[in-house]
Amino acid sequence: MRFTILLSFILIFINSSKAQSFQIALGGAQEEFAYSFQQTQDNGYIVAGRTFSFGTGGWECYLTRFNSTGDTLWTKTYGNVLYDEFQDVDTTSDGGFIAVGHTTTTDWDGNVYLIKTNANGIVQWSKEYGGTIGLSDKGYSVRETTDGGFILTGTTETFGSGGDDVYVLKVNSTGAVQWTTTIGSPGTTSVMDAGREVQETNDGGYIVVGYTSAVDINFSDIYLIKLNSSGVVQWKKAYGGGSYDIGYTVQQTTDNGFIIGATTNSYGAGNWDAMLLKTDANGVVQWSKTYGKSGEDRAQCARQTSDGGYIMCGRSSSFGAGNFDVVLYRSDSNGNLMWTKAYGGSGDDQGFYVRPIGTGFVFCGYTVSFGAGIKDLFFGRTDANGSIGCNEITGTGFTTSSPSVTTSVIGNTSNGGSVINPSTATRNTLSVKNILCASSACSVNAGIDQTVCAGTSVTLNATGASSYSWSNAVQNGVAFVPTQTQTYSVTGTTGGCSATDQVTVTVLSAPQVNAGVDQTVCSGASVTLNATGASSYSWSNAVQNGVAFIPTQTQTYSVTGTTGGCATTDQVTVTVAIAPQVNAGIDQTVCAGTSVTLNATGASSYSWSNAIQNGVAFVPTQTQTYSVTGTTGGCATTDQVTVTVAIAPQVNAGIDQTVCAGTSVTLNATGASSYSWSNAIQNGVAFVPTQTQTYTVTGTTGGCATTDQVTVTINPLPTIVAGQDVTVCEGQSVLLNATGSNNLTWSNGTLNGFTYTPLSSEVLVVTGINNNGCQNSDTMNVIVNLNSSATINESAIDNYTLNGQTYTQSGTYTQIIQNTNGCDSTITLNLQLSFTNLNEGLLNELKVYPNPSAGLLFFENAYMNYSEIKMLDPMGRIVLSCNLKSNLNSIDVSILETGIYFLYFDGFKYDSPIVIGN
Repeated sequence: MRFTILLSFILIFINSSKAQSFQIALGGAQEEFAYSFQQTQDNGYIVAGRTFSFGTGGWECYLTRFNSTGDTLWTKTYGNVLYDEFQDVDTTSDGGFIAVGHTTTTDWDGNVYLIKTNANGIVQWSKEYGGTIGLSDKGYSVRETTDGGFILTGTTETFGSGGDDVYVLKVNSTGAVQWTTTIGSPGTTSVMDAGREVQETNDGGYIVVGYTSAVDINFSDIYLIKLNSSGVVQWKKAYGGGSYDIGYTVQQTTDNGFIIGATTNSYGAGNWDAMLLKTDANGVVQWSKTYGKSGEDRAQCARQTSDGGYIMCGRSSSFGAGNFDVVLYRSDSNGNLMWTKAYGGSGDDQGFYVRPIGTGFVFCGYTVSFGAGIKDLFFGRTDANGSIGCNEITGTGFTTSSPSVTTSVIGNTSNGGSVINPSTATRNTLSVKNILCASSACSVNAGIDQTVCAGTSVTLNATGASSYSWSNAVQNGVAFVPTQTQTYSVTGTTGGCSATDQVTVTVLSAPQVNAGVDQTVCSGASVTLNATGASSYSWSNAVQNGVAFIPTQTQTYSVTGTTGGCATTDQVTVTVAIAPQVNAGIDQTVCAGTSVTLNATGASSYSWSNAIQNGVAFVPTQTQTYSVTGTTGGCATTDQVTVTVAIAPQVNAGIDQTVCAGTSVTLNATGASSYSWSNAIQNGVAFVPTQTQTYTVTGTTGGCATTDQVTVTINPLPTIVAGQDVTVCEGQSVLLNATGSNNLTWSNGTLNGFTYTPLSSEVLVVTGINNNGCQNSDTMNVIVNLNSSATINESAIDNYTLNGQTYTQSGTYTQIIQNTNGCDSTITLNLQLSFTNLNEGLLNELKVYPNPSAGLLFFENAYMNYSEIKMLDPMGRIVLSCNLKSNLNSIDVSILETGIYFLYFDGFKYDSPIVIGN
């Protein structure tokens, strides 16, 4: 389906001192409704409702985004084939939007429908909440909560007490249900209960307004319900008269009470009248007002203004241009009517929602009088006096009454709810926009009204012009600290054209928080800290206001009390009186008949069980645990001590023992649980006694002890004397003759009294046993000085002298001389004398055989009487030397290692090498 864009401009130039106002009809060929809107972060608007002109057929959810001057940024529809509509919308902290309503997509009679979009209206997720087919569940209001989740209210037939019940749902940031509460009246399905708006309160709970027919089944009353943060109903009240009274909106006011926008048929000038109801924080009515004339005058929304007054929105047939016109009611802080304005044309025009924006007011609804279709979305902004500049009429002659409203307490609560993840279709729409009127092109936007605590800085940042001039020396975009509630004016100038706007900064006083009086409690006792003077409280150390806890130490607790967003702090000290450290003493074990004294410490006074007196001896008759309570300064603690009455054990130290001196002994007593020996002896642990002695053991069982003894006799060892150490020369004998025993044994096997020829120095041990069978030993050092020997190899021509003795012939000679140690030294002289008849030619006749040889090596034709034979290894070392004394002689070479050797005969080398070995 295609639509032609129609722009109809009826420009009414408003006085430049006013912020930009506008009046817009937006829609298609069929019907569009606007039920709610919110101001966006860029000072524009997001509007929620329903459309029949666009979508897949039937009603669809409808979102439209405007800028601050009423220009359309985008419009979108959401839903499926059947009936879908949005009843409320809120901005979210991420710059997107959350919208709630109902849908018949999956259940013919409808489910609560919740959709989260980004700033451009793109769906991020959508949820349905409801239940049984054939039963209806609807959503009317949604708000983002301080924890980033959302609170919803509406009505349910699926859950609760029967009929329609108030339905409250708390979901997280992704739409998952955290809890649900239904509030209804049992007994009949004809009772109608509904929640029309919900808001988070300053204490973290929630306030819900709607209507109920529980008081009178034929009519309805305004229904106000207060819940805590977990959805538990704290109180609920119904307000009304003898006919219909319907609550549509609720808002917490700056004094922490509540203002209710309602319509009444019970009170007023007749027919239907607009109703404004003010309560305190507990729902007690402070005043009520109705506004009306002879026709039908309804109100569906009420909001507090920056000056403490109120603005209401609805419809009226009592005055205006047509059958019904949108109407605004402006009152002071006590509900006294200041002015009324109607907006519309010849057809029916309805207002559903209004908010104070800057110094003016913005409303939304629907119009039959204007637009492109049967009904169009109707959206307008007025100045502070309700003026837009076209299609408006000022109302006069309204009757204001202050009825006495009856308050009732009714209804039950229960839990219920489920979640469905539907498939949501999103479509861009091409809406026809009719600008009915707008202010001049020169504009400035002072921003939204602000509420701050005293001492808090504020930044006023106007937009829409090239330069800005603020009253009260305020600089645009520069922070300052306001000292009182005040309205600031800004003049914005662009190209010689200027416009003025206003913004109000409300300065709230901090609450007078009282943390209460200091307290003193005993350790372990609970304390309740209950601060007063504010709406909500936050304590240090995780303390909850009015909730008992047990302090663990003396401590000062701080509480921050908040009212209307302002906070102050107070402190209270809880002194924890430390309970006395009562010590009943150590457990005792005594034998039957032994007296005991129990003497507790650590307190000022003591009370014992079993009639025991502190510090007074008594004789226990059985094993028993005694309790004592010690008191100091009013605080008491208890301790216990056990007195065990035990039977003495039958201790046996064992039999007497006789051992040789130096022998270890093990004493092992029996009959008790533990043992204590004299002389530092350990039970069952070996030790070496030094003398004959009697040892005493004390055995203990259950605290009782008995004693026994055992004697260890020490027999002496024999005194063995091996004799003096001796020194002998090699080959000499030693006499072994030890004393001290008749039974002596030497380590070398020699019998005592016999001689022994040692081969080398050694230590001899002699062992003897006495008549007691005790054994001892002694040692003798035997030192053997060896006889030395030396071999001298010498050559000479005629003779050779050694140690004064002259030798004239070649040969081997032996000399014996005495060493310094008294032993002989043998010198062997190998002498080779040279003679004139010896020449090298003799070797030619010398025969050496066999070669190789492994045994005897024979020499033949050696003519010298004494011929010297030497054999050298390849390294030139002499390995064998001897003399030959006849023409035929031999030497034994078997002692040589296998190898090649060289033979020298009287100093001359034999030609052939000698091979030793096979």
